[in-house]
Amino acid sequence: MNYVKAGSELQERENSIYIPNIGNSPVVSKLSDVKLKHHNCFQIVLGKQAINEYVSAFFKSALGRLILGSLTSQTFIAHLNKRDLEQPLVALPSPEEQQSIVNTQKKLYSLKFAINEFDKELALNPTSSSSILNQLDLMLDAIGNLTDTDRVRNIIREGETKHIEFKETLSLDAKKKTKEKYIELSALKTVVAFLNTDGGILLLGVTNERIIAGLDTEIGMFHKNVDKFLLYLKNLLKTRVGEEFYPYIEYRIIEVEAKLLLLVDCKPSQSPCYLDNSEFYVRTNPATDKLEGPKLVEYIKNHFGY
Repeated sequence: MNYVKAGSELQERENSIYIPNIGNSPVVSKLSDVKLKHHNCFQIVLGKQAINEYVSAFFKSALGRLILGSLTSQTFIAHLNKRDLEQPLVALPSPEEQQSIVNTQKKLYSLKFAINEFDKELALNPTSSSSILNQLDLMLDAIGNLTDTDRVRNIIREGETKHIEFKETLSLDAKKKTKEKYIELSALKTVVAFLNTDGGILLLGVTNERIIAGLDTEIGMFHKNVDKFLLYLKNLLKTRVGEEFYPYIEYRIIEVEAKLLLLVDCKPSQSPCYLDNSEFYVRTNPATDKLEGPKLVEYIKNHFGY
């Protein structure tokens, strides 16, 4: 433990932390981050079993602040002395775990910095809101805090890709207002193609122009309620795709702008999937292609190892 007299300065020491002996400034791991005059803090040089960035982060946590607070003299200005700092216990996991915590802290700092920059950019340039929103949605999606509605909006903004396909309906011909098998076939081809390639999302109730049309009309005309609509879809998948592929397909109704959409999330299958046990489809960019003959044999050999 090192300290200096007024007017003197501490020297940087490897693997050290700096604890203020007055006031409520945070504990830091770099001398350059010390905001007080050097005689107002202690330099603690740590042993090899502790990582200074981890220990400084510990003392910034709620538990760490509580420990330091319990040692502080109850005067008008918080004050610590050398004897106080010989008492606290620090939770010290393995060096590997400490480093993992340090890396996590750094990522959190980078995330906070990015959010602050977004906030500044939005205030100065409101027209950048769409780009910022996309990036924020990706962050929220990564940590599991993005709602289904926000996720769908983000998917619609992204547009159709190799892994995203829009269909206005499952069975309904929107112009003729009739139920058509060829429209069902188009949706099922996409599901099979996603299963046979790298997975993807089929979003029903959205036009190719990214307009949210909703499935409300179709559900009302042919199925009466959402439960019967989902049961109809399940039977389609069972009879035309196969029950063995259920583990790779998740689907649910999501309400966006007061309209019902169906999100079908497909994971890549471990075995080839054939529509109606006969037709094989794959995904190439924002399109679904049928493979036959030698191309089909070669694809299955290369993709599934058969």
